[in-house]
Amino acid sequence: MLLAALCGPVPAGALSLDEARAIALEHRPELRAARADERAAASAADAARAERLPRVDLAVAAMRMDDPAQSLFAKLSQGAVTAADMTPGALNDPGALTDLSATVRVTQPLFAGGRIRAGVRAGNAAAAAAAAGRLEAVAETRAAVTTAYYGQILAAEALKVARGARRTARANLELANDRFEAGAAVRADLLAAQAHVARMSGRVIDATRDLALARATLAAAIGVEELPSDADAALPLDAGGEQSLDALLARAREARPMVRAARLAVERARAERDAAAGALWPEVGLTAAAGEHRPSLGGEGGTVWQTGIRADWRLADGGGRGARIAVANATLAKAEAQADQAWLAARTQVTAAHMSRQAALERIQAARLEVDAATEALRLTRDRYRAGAALFTELQEAQDRLAQARLNAISARHDLAVQEAALRWAVGDGLEGG
Repeated sequence: MLLAALCGPVPAGALSLDEARAIALEHRPELRAARADERAAASAADAARAERLPRVDLAVAAMRMDDPAQSLFAKLSQGAVTAADMTPGALNDPGALTDLSATVRVTQPLFAGGRIRAGVRAGNAAAAAAAAGRLEAVAETRAAVTTAYYGQILAAEALKVARGARRTARANLELANDRFEAGAAVRADLLAAQAHVARMSGRVIDATRDLALARATLAAAIGVEELPSDADAALPLDAGGEQSLDALLARAREARPMVRAARLAVERARAERDAAAGALWPEVGLTAAAGEHRPSLGGEGGTVWQTGIRADWRLADGGGRGARIAVANATLAKAEAQADQAWLAARTQVTAAHMSRQAALERIQAARLEVDAATEALRLTRDRYRAGAALFTELQEAQDRLAQARLNAISARHDLAVQEAALRWAVGDGLEGG
């Protein structure tokens, strides 16, 4: 099923909520971009860690020269200096000389004022933040697909209610017609019944349109061309376990990827500030090099080597390092503010979803009672109308109240399902496996 969905239309009646989410996780551009960001950040962290390791450079050169100093140096490196080369004339005018050289240099950083260590911290924090960002995109995708999925189920259920109301209106029309032919009802009742059937038929048309739009919305959310014509899924009847708002907020502070990514952004900014401050210190490294110089590819040559410790300390740069530290401090302050903002946003989302879930639960209980009451009221009103003790307008009103009560019940169950998904997204549940 999943393979078919990835390649084209979904087989009729085969799409479950879990399958819709799985397809969306493969197709949504936001998730592809988040996965690319995660790979890039992981590679950047690897590059930062590589700064601690020895660096090996190979330099190959082919030079033609007649500079006296460079020529003497080249001959010394080649091991080709003779007594004739040390005469004043040869030293001052050595003539053209060819030098082919190959040098391998190894450099091992020993101290960089904490810059490399801070860079590794920043890279690790950035990689972890990118991973958290991908999980946030996963959670958002699941919530969006769930909302669209239950939206099309709500539309399908609303269509059933509209069709049921139309059937009831037709039955009332038959009842009004029978009473009219028996002389027990006026023609106005018959006309009102016919108008009511037409109105209920219009609602069926509207509900059919709404269902088509809901299916198109779901198709766009999961990235398939078309949805099954008949869905076997239904809205959940019951909610999950109850949890206090304080417990939900505590879990969101730790588990919500958006909040975790914001905290990691602060850690990254703090590490980058430390790296900028490390530029005030000297850089010390161990170097070793070995090379060979020849006058030609097949000629005799000489081998040279050198090793030692080198320290480079920039004493002044016109205030550039101080400015970069100031920029890093400002970036850190911004990251801290954004972390606070992310937590406030998550807290608001958790609180809103929790309260909406509670309201949906209460509406479900009220809607059940409303449906029972409206069903009984319609039965009694129909009996009274059949007996001539009620007006046809009362029968219409009773039918409309029952249809609305059924829609309210379905809507409450839909809201509960959507708010359950929104609460899981806001808290960050179900993302441990990535």
